Amino acid sequence: MATDESKIDKLDNLDRKAVLAYLDPSQYSNVTITMLDDIKKHFDLVIYITISKSFDVILRNIHDRKMSDKNIIFIDAVTKTIASGNLKADNVFFVDTPEDLTGMSITITQVLKAAKGEHTAVIIDSLQTLLNFNSDEEVLRFMTVVVNKVKKENALFIFATDKNDAILKKVFPLIDETISGDK
Repeated sequence: MATDESKIDKLDNLDRKAVLAYLDPSQYSNVTITMLDDIKKHFDLVIYITISKSFDVILRNIHDRKMSDKNIIFIDAVTKTIASGNLKADNVFFVDTPEDLTGMSITITQVLKAAKGEHTAVIIDSLQTLLNFNSDEEVLRFMTVVVNKVKKENALFIFATDKNDAILKKVFPLIDETISGDK
């Protein structure tokens, strides 16, 4: 369950880049966490936007693998859809739903501004889940805005997908590099 080491090892040289990570669907969760761990080795701060699972599930996976969650900030678009009440957690920003692309974009901007000067990577864990909740056009517009914001802040932007479909052809002009995860 490793990611393409030659690409991961070069990630610290990919500031101001957008990277598409193709991941094997059968290993998606494991490879995503492995990729996160590899990225953390190269960056001071990782902003992890979780669309597919709540942040506490991701944290549990991180801790089960004896990894540190230090220097990870989560933007969680899942928890508010399954939990009620006043949600509070360290290093977590909650967005209402995966459909709230404006809320995600605003939160990404705020976190990037607060991280000014940090060597930062931004990860969106599931392009496919975004597409389950939003139209291709909405996702393309969101990705364009976010890629430009992240590049403006000299950060790295990575988004994961488990398949190659029509939207990727539209998103591909935004991409500077691709990496892949294998079994």
